[in-house]
Amino acid sequence: MKNKNIKKSMLAAPMLALALALGSQTPSFAQKLSTATEQNKPYTYVEQMPQFEGGEGEMLKFLGTNIKYPKAAIENGIEGLVVVSFVVEKDGTIQEIQTVKSLGHGTDEEAMRVVKMMSGQWTAGRQSGKAVRVRYTLPLRFAMTEADRKAAIEKANRMPQFKGGQEAMQQTMMEHLTLPAEARQENLNARVIVKFTVEPDGSVSKLKLENTKLKKAVGPGSELDYMDASTFQLQNKAILAKLSEAAMAAVKATSGQWEPALKNGQPVATELTLPVQFLSTGTGQSK
Repeated sequence: MKNKNIKKSMLAAPMLALALALGSQTPSFAQKLSTATEQNKPYTYVEQMPQFEGGEGEMLKFLGTNIKYPKAAIENGIEGLVVVSFVVEKDGTIQEIQTVKSLGHGTDEEAMRVVKMMSGQWTAGRQSGKAVRVRYTLPLRFAMTEADRKAAIEKANRMPQFKGGQEAMQQTMMEHLTLPAEARQENLNARVIVKFTVEPDGSVSKLKLENTKLKKAVGPGSELDYMDASTFQLQNKAILAKLSEAAMAAVKATSGQWEPALKNGQPVATELTLPVQFLSTGTGQSK
């Protein structure tokens, strides 16, 4: 019995040794994949780093020529760095472009677009004399001209503006600006001063009458200017009330049609004063 066990052990030993030998000489699929992945992983630093054709000066010239400052960035006064990372392949092409530091308002997309244009214009990095894949990090600075910077500041801090401009505002108010018949009978022109607030959503609120000035038309070439209504001896006292009512209605008609004031780029409520003029010719307008 003892001899049989010895024989079995002697027979198994060579088989085990063979298996161990084969195992050490034949890598598994996972080992092969791991080795291949490691070999294909890009370096972050090598003996000879990748270089844009012509050197750094040519690269800066290329970037300066091709980068287009995004309109949204200019309008919002955005300046600063976008940092882009990419892999320079062994053939000088570019792959795996990504943003490392974002600036926003279209600058990230523009930086990546221009970097993509550089593909194929690089000399590959080298390690131990061989071309290798290298991950390269490139900072791109967005800086506005003085003119663009001034315009951005002005746009970020502005007073309310009527959509379509002064003429559009006059058209909106026109139907409310006919001089009351009572005022026309006394040959009066009127200028009613209305104070109101343009809210952040462009609506109009807090309307109030500031004052009313009248001017009597005494004939062609008259140089008389508008004077406070209190200085006039009006036969019909209802004239002032009707003028005020019409002026307030005209201003209220503009609600929702304003671009609000901006402070540091944010909409804010702002008080405005608007002179509303009535003419005895029957045609109204505001000035």
